[in-house]
Amino acid sequence: MATGSDLQMVAGGELVPETGCEVAAPPLATSLPPTSLAATSQRPGLSAMATVEHEEFSASQIANMIYALAEMKEKQPELLASLCQVATVKYQEFSAAQIANMLYALAKVKAGHTQLVANLCRVATLKHQELSAPQISNVLWALAAMKERQPDLVESLCQVASLEHQNFSAPQISNMFWALATMKERQPDLVASICQVACLVHQNYSAPQISNMLWALATMKVKQPDLVASLCQAAFEKHQLLSAPQIANVLWALAMLKEKKPELVASLCQTALTKHQELSIPQSKNILWALQRLREHQPELVEDYARMSPHISLPNINNIGNLSNNNNNTFQAQLPT
Repeated sequence: MATGSDLQMVAGGELVPETGCEVAAPPLATSLPPTSLAATSQRPGLSAMATVEHEEFSASQIANMIYALAEMKEKQPELLASLCQVATVKYQEFSAAQIANMLYALAKVKAGHTQLVANLCRVATLKHQELSAPQISNVLWALAAMKERQPDLVESLCQVASLEHQNFSAPQISNMFWALATMKERQPDLVASICQVACLVHQNYSAPQISNMLWALATMKVKQPDLVASLCQAAFEKHQLLSAPQIANVLWALAMLKEKKPELVASLCQTALTKHQELSIPQSKNILWALQRLREHQPELVEDYARMSPHISLPNINNIGNLSNNNNNTFQAQLPT
């Protein structure tokens, strides 16, 4: 998971942690053709050949190739640019599933191509009812990752997601919650219905997904005590699998949600002590801020952690809550590569 290096001030002078999100690869809309890029990626001259013949590809083939480039992490800017140029013209020919795959791929490779994205979003708004639950999750993730403001599309997707809420898997719920929190979308009906499903599948979350879920719930200021309790139990069981930045996110979320979980906090801090070298200075500050806010539960761990941290000196502990006086602190969530 990639991490940022700064902090963001929110209402009340509180510090927001850095975060990211795992994303599960979407299924291909159609089977890859025998001569597709995925099947022949090692063939000499393929990129040049495809670039020259790109206008002859069908919409389905273009969608598959753009997705394949993203999955293989292939650096083929000329080929990608050529495919996107044709896709911009043929955007009305793409199915809803192909649009979901392409938006996911474009977000993953950070390709830009704003006109193509705008065209795909326009068609996705018209075909939103054809999207499955996994595809809705991927489109929302892509919009958040690309920082695309598409209020009509987001609203349409959330309406369908409310009806399809029982069909979302644990990773898809984690991705969707991260996206909604990142885009600062208020969808109380959708969140409430998804939280019911999330409670049932809480054992299926990976350690990073637990961190993302708690971060999202805290960011959206969602009151879901049953879900939070389930996630905290899962976090307690998997605390050793959390990275140091993810521990910082969980502790921040607990402090923001005012959750009294002394056993979980103690376990997280013990694990953080063994991984303190993984932390950036902002993440270290977030941990100390969270522990200060939870001082009545684990007061001794504040000084213990500060002694172990190479970034923060003991005299600064009491000033953690005053960091809001620095107006130069800014934060931008960074996505996984």
